[in-house]
Amino acid sequence: TRHGENWNTPVRNQGVRGSCYAFGPVGAFEANINLYFNQHLNIDLAEMTEVSCSQEVYQRTEDGNSFGCSSLYNSSLCKAKAVGFPEESCLPYDGSSNSHVPICNICTNYKEGLWKIYDFGQLVSKFSLQTFYTPELAADTNTELFREDKLKEIIITNGPVGVFYDSWNHAMSIVGW
Repeated sequence: TRHGENWNTPVRNQGVRGSCYAFGPVGAFEANINLYFNQHLNIDLAEMTEVSCSQEVYQRTEDGNSFGCSSLYNSSLCKAKAVGFPEESCLPYDGSSNSHVPICNICTNYKEGLWKIYDFGQLVSKFSLQTFYTPELAADTNTELFREDKLKEIIITNGPVGVFYDSWNHAMSIVGW
């Protein structure tokens, strides 16, 4: 709640497909769109883009260069910055099965309606920093070590955040403290 109002978009169900890695950060992104525009736009972004279209949409720039998002711990936010996410109507979510890789049936004009973020930062554990990052990459991606007080500060200042909790192997949005 900010200014006496709930700015979160409606909760979505990922079904049986293990796609929390898309739902956590995208849910936070949607709520932050509302906060940024100071109105309840309730944009519903297409998590399925992350699930089924990473190769087609997020692998390379138009000139063939890599976006470099695949090596990041929270690649959904990197993709939201580098390319953006289309709305759900462009690629409806299919949470019916986790046993097959879905075909990327994204709308042909998806580039005309992408929602992007300007920048993002990451709080990571010492284990994550040692496993996934070099010091240079950490500096380039606005990464710092996790501290509970820093997480609280970010939520109060910026609104909901997408998180990955190692112990549960699960991603989610944290909307308050």
